[in-house]
Amino acid sequence: MDLIKLREKHHQYNIAVKIVMLGGRATLIESFLGINKRSASILFKTIAQRSSSGGLLPYDTTWIIKSPINCLHSSYFYSIFNKIEIGAYENTDKKTIFLSAYTIYKDIFGKDLFPIDRAWHVYLQISCGFYKFVKCNRCDSNFLTITNYPIFYQTCPICDVEVDCTDRKRWIQKRKVA
Repeated sequence: MDLIKLREKHHQYNIAVKIVMLGGRATLIESFLGINKRSASILFKTIAQRSSSGGLLPYDTTWIIKSPINCLHSSYFYSIFNKIEIGAYENTDKKTIFLSAYTIYKDIFGKDLFPIDRAWHVYLQISCGFYKFVKCNRCDSNFLTITNYPIFYQTCPICDVEVDCTDRKRWIQKRKVA
């Protein structure tokens, strides 16, 4: 019995190390592993040799449609996740797939445009059916959108974007409606 608990603790520690190395905070370790806040903080401090940044995990369900960049990076991440999930064995843990997908995403982009805390939130929203993948009729790319959002606002982050005079990327449809 003690050996089983030890293996489980070792497995949790390895996952926490991966999360910290990918830029995650103690709150992500808490949510990901299902452990209490104090244990997650101690685990983070042991691994990172510093205290974790405070704050809650992201919770804004409409974040992906607030800017084309948000939608694009969320879609890139989920596309990687989806490809790995399709090719994985049937009983592969989704959390393992999540960490693999985010590692690949981070290797490709290397920037903090889409932190792991945000990726976890997007994954949870997809898991509960709040987000869905949609195919653009013009460029054939797949992108994430909110499931019950009006079709008019389910806009492609590649085709439905313009750059304004301040170099910000904005949705075209939103300007037309205003």
